[in-house]
Amino acid sequence: MISDYRWIIKQLNEIDKEILKEFKRNQKQIAKPVQQGIRKNIPLRAPLRGSTRRRNGTRYGMQQASVPGRLTWANGKPARSALIRNRNPRKFTKSARTAITKIDVVSPATVMADMAGKSMRYVNRKARTDPYRYTLRNGEQVMRTHRIKNQGLGMIRELGKQPSRFVYPGALSRLDDAAKEMSELTEDALRTIKRKMDN
Repeated sequence: MISDYRWIIKQLNEIDKEILKEFKRNQKQIAKPVQQGIRKNIPLRAPLRGSTRRRNGTRYGMQQASVPGRLTWANGKPARSALIRNRNPRKFTKSARTAITKIDVVSPATVMADMAGKSMRYVNRKARTDPYRYTLRNGEQVMRTHRIKNQGLGMIRELGKQPSRFVYPGALSRLDDAAKEMSELTEDALRTIKRKMDN
């Protein structure tokens, strides 16, 4: 239960802050195989046509690079960026089950390609896109929008498979082992707390 985990963190902190730090380091270590499984399953190359960086036009005899958009593959964050984070118990909800350690995939393009079409609520919801930066053939950068007309459906068809396409399947083979190790780590922490209380 969440309240039990909060109690464990509180007790370890009162016993010795270094013990708590080691407990949190071990949590992240246990999550590493899951992280590696996710990263391995995310393609290095863009799974969609038109979502990679491109060259666009010339200016003063030199090739000009287009400005990569937020959903350009591997723009801003590498496509396989997956960060392990221990969650703050104070921010837990009242759910009976919740993740105490999580892995965040932080590349917007990866998240979009992984989960596109899960709810279908946003397909063709707007008539036009929000403004975005675009590079013209002469190298000039402008802000523009374009009409939305079934591009999302085409993208989902091109991606194929059902969401999640990369992240959850990559994690799945490692989840049971990680859950078992996390349970053992928690049991060890409880034994440490009990020894302290018995003294």
